[in-house]
Amino acid sequence: MNIDRQVFAQRRLGQLTWVAVLEKTIIGFTSLGPEGHLDMLFVHPAYQGKGVASLLLAAAEQDAANNGVLLLFTEASITARPFFEKKGFQFLSQQHVFRHGRLLTHFKMEKRLF
Repeated sequence: MNIDRQVFAQRRLGQLTWVAVLEKTIIGFTSLGPEGHLDMLFVHPAYQGKGVASLLLAAAEQDAANNGVLLLFTEASITARPFFEKKGFQFLSQQHVFRHGRLLTHFKMEKRLF
C-alpha cells in the first residue's frame, strides 16, 4: 500500500491535522498543536500495522522541526504506548481519567527532536 502521497494537512481548532486517505476513505489522522502536543493519533483497525501511524507521525515531526518545536508530547493509551516507545518517546508518568463513566489509563510521553 502506498499511502505517502495521500496524506494531507488541514488546520483544525488552531492545530495542524494530517489525514491519511486511501481511495477516498479516511484511514487515519493526527494533529499537532503549535506547542508540540501530539493529539489524536488514530488509524482505522483495518489499516493498523501497515505504516499509516508511522507516516502520520513522521509528517507531524517534520512540521514540528520545521517550526522550531524541540519537544513533542502526548498522552498515549495503553495500546498506543508501545508504538510511541518504538518511535523514541519516553514515558513520563501514568494518569487516570474518567471519560463517559469509564476509568481510562493514559501515559504522558515526550520526544526530543533535537
